[in-house]
Amino acid sequence: MQPQLLSWKESLKKLNEDLMKFEKWLFLTTSGVLFSEKPAELVMFREKRFGIKLDVQLERARYLGMLWGLGFFEVYRDNRGVRAIIYNHSRVNGALKKIKNMPFFIKVGYGENLTAEQFFGKLRAKWEQSGRIPHEIAVVLGYPIKDIVGYLKMTSIEYRGTCGWKMYGNLEQSMRIKRKYDRAKEIALKFLQES
Repeated sequence: MQPQLLSWKESLKKLNEDLMKFEKWLFLTTSGVLFSEKPAELVMFREKRFGIKLDVQLERARYLGMLWGLGFFEVYRDNRGVRAIIYNHSRVNGALKKIKNMPFFIKVGYGENLTAEQFFGKLRAKWEQSGRIPHEIAVVLGYPIKDIVGYLKMTSIEYRGTCGWKMYGNLEQSMRIKRKYDRAKEIALKFLQES
């Protein structure tokens, strides 16, 4: 286990119960990014979650992201709370590089070489303008491209079912990725349970 995670786990003992619950929740929520190949996770922060003010949650999430080697980018804020992306910088950049010339990506307005932060900035602008989550966010959340284009109805791939996200075409690739993300959560849970 990474030394920064071990020291973070030890620091939990010094926190009040609400803050400890919040930090464990955030750790489990971002487990796919921490323990699998998932590039990013979209996280919803709400006022008074675990009895903690929203701005304190965001400040703590930024700090923990840095401690865990992850980035933090606020993409949308409304009366329900804040949506932020917690991400592995190099994995997000890798995902963007792979799809930069794909027609569906160009069609939704991202046809250039973008860094993670530039992509998130464009997402934020589209989200603020429309009030709806831009579905192309799935590119950096680690969903298979075939499932993204199937969901966006940019291809005639057959819908096959939902297991964490809507899956299209051959299920094996989607299920393999889903199992990796599930395994990451199991690793995180086991880590928290070990004394």
